[in-house]
Amino acid sequence: MREATERAVQAIKDVGQTIALVREVGATIASAVEEQGAMTSEIARNVQDGASGSRIITEQIIRVSDAAGATGRAASAVLERLRITRGCSEELGQEIDHFLGQVLVEA
Repeated sequence: MREATERAVQAIKDVGQTIALVREVGATIASAVEEQGAMTSEIARNVQDGASGSRIITEQIIRVSDAAGATGRAASAVLERLRITRGCSEELGQEIDHFLGQVLVEA
């Protein structure tokens, strides 16, 4: 029984480590998405600054602006999902800590 408890505790610790890794990867992704959004916005501003008013340049500015908007919306969606995931992983981590505390007390 004790071995099974120890294996369960180790498995839960492994889950906790995986959650920590997911948090780290999520933070890295969020940072990259934010950076991409900033770069896309900077590109859009540079294109707009260089526009000479011709029809072709105007069409390109509109396309870049649309792409920047889509990127911004996608980045916002990813960040929101990361916030939700972070909250869930923190809650799961707390539950695991609580469970491990109970297991160790009972062992």
